[in-house]
Amino acid sequence: MEIRKTLALGAVILMLAVGCRPANRAADKLAQDSSAAQQIDTNLTFNNITLEQPNEKGQTLWKVKAKQAVYTPDRAIAKVKSPYGQLYQDGKPIYKIQANEGEVRKDAIAYFLEAT
Repeated sequence: MEIRKTLALGAVILMLAVGCRPANRAADKLAQDSSAAQQIDTNLTFNNITLEQPNEKGQTLWKVKAKQAVYTPDRAIAKVKSPYGQLYQDGKPIYKIQANEGEVRKDAIAYFLEAT
């Protein structure tokens, strides 16, 4: 009789131990997923994009096409790859521009193009 009680008690403990393991795995997975959700990339990536800036009269100041632009909202910067385009004065193109990389900053007077 004692052996049966011991075996039954052992079986219950074993079932509890095995039954708790999947819950721990689920909790671990939930914690990992929650951590990953908090690290979401807020950058926006655009392929084959045209960027342009008008002046206060609505005339184009510059127009640039790029293979790719990655915009970072928190820094208000767009990093562009392979930009090419034109700079305008009084609505007419005056300079052609081209670079391997560039950077456009929101509300900035200067725009950076880098030929590497």
